[in-house]
Amino acid sequence: MKKFVVLFVAVMLALPAMSYAGSATSRWDLTIGGMVKFDVMWANQSLNPEVTFAERGSGTLTSSRDNYNALTWASGETRLNFLIKGPDTWGAKTSAFIEGDFRRASVLGVASSTATSTTGDSWGPNSSSYGTFGLRHAFMKFDWPTFSLVMGSTWTLPGALPCFCLMSVNELGPFNKSYFIPQIYGVWQATKAFSVSAGVIAPYDPVKGLSGTEATAISPDDFSRSQWPLVFTELLWKSDACGKIGPWMLQFGVGGIYGREKPLDPGSNGNTTGRWVSGSPNTVTFAKAAFDTDEIDAWMGTFKAYIPIIPEKAPGKMAGSLGMAVTAFTGQNMRTLIPPPPMIQALQSYDRDARVASADYHAPVMTGGWGQIAFYWTDTVWSGFYYGQNQLQLSGPRKLSMPNSAIERVQHYAVNLVYDPNPAIRLGLEYNYITTHYGANFSNAAPDQLKNEGDVTAVHFAASYFF
Repeated sequence: MKKFVVLFVAVMLALPAMSYAGSATSRWDLTIGGMVKFDVMWANQSLNPEVTFAERGSGTLTSSRDNYNALTWASGETRLNFLIKGPDTWGAKTSAFIEGDFRRASVLGVASSTATSTTGDSWGPNSSSYGTFGLRHAFMKFDWPTFSLVMGSTWTLPGALPCFCLMSVNELGPFNKSYFIPQIYGVWQATKAFSVSAGVIAPYDPVKGLSGTEATAISPDDFSRSQWPLVFTELLWKSDACGKIGPWMLQFGVGGIYGREKPLDPGSNGNTTGRWVSGSPNTVTFAKAAFDTDEIDAWMGTFKAYIPIIPEKAPGKMAGSLGMAVTAFTGQNMRTLIPPPPMIQALQSYDRDARVASADYHAPVMTGGWGQIAFYWTDTVWSGFYYGQNQLQLSGPRKLSMPNSAIERVQHYAVNLVYDPNPAIRLGLEYNYITTHYGANFSNAAPDQLKNEGDVTAVHFAASYFF
């Protein structure tokens, strides 16, 4: 009798777990994948591993970050993903994909340090959340013979190219590498070579929110209040007539994104479109009645191309192959699509200065892109050569109101040597050189304390294990 009671209790406890398992992975094909990544970085400025821009040159300020080095060790870019293939629905093959890593939550959290009169600005991981699993992708997909439908959080399509290997973890974010945003879009394969994509994108990022902090992540901001989604389209042509390098073939794409935002009173809702009605450039008083408009255009135009200049001789025979990737973009008020550091001004709409009739005012327009050349020395050893630039056109009032962080231009140079002994293992060494130009003096009282320009050199070693 005692054995029967124990067995009965055990079965009752197991039933909920069995029912949940039966409604999920036991019915569909589930594949678990990801990578373990170990990073070591040295930089000649006191920075964290997320190096996307250079601090100001030290000038006469001896306590600047420009006077220190940094050596960091990290494994937060380790990723875990789940690919699920389920039953056919409405004649379409269905699948879902979930992926996260252990750095995203910290990178998009509160800055690790803020501007002071002695150190300047520094964006970086929030140490309290580094190592926390953060969502990258979470989407479902329906595939018909010539049409696909995607719903969920994933890369924005216009201008996006695959991540041709960088050892550093910034993923070319400031140069429109693309970004993870909730969206719904369709892809129509019109011909074998030509496809058309179109859809709607969430007008705000539910991870970083308006101000780039976790505290305001999914709360209303100037984009969500507008109730206008971002709409986009992209035209893509690709062909294997010129050969391939791995899975990548000749392709060209052009795209565009458009949306609207509807600011509220910036006196209580942050810096948005309004007029300065009193105060010095660093102490501003706003008035709701002084608004010039309650809606502002947000848009971006993109171009991308991949060219297998010297294709592989045969599948897996990579030695001597040479490929080039190029992207370019321009747009305004694109705070949703460009990560916060370093171009945090892109998170702000433009100001109009009512005190000066001829004041220079305009929306923050960003123009830039990146390019890469990859050459395979052997089938398993290759090098990448990279260049990226982002130019931000700031209004005069914006430069004066943000003297600590008015970054106008960032340029990124990188070269690496990568060894892939087998599909599971990648080892690499990379050199990065980044220059940054600031649009305003750090301090009106002591403009020579920090220079208006800075540069940083970083060396990365990374080892990855894919599974």
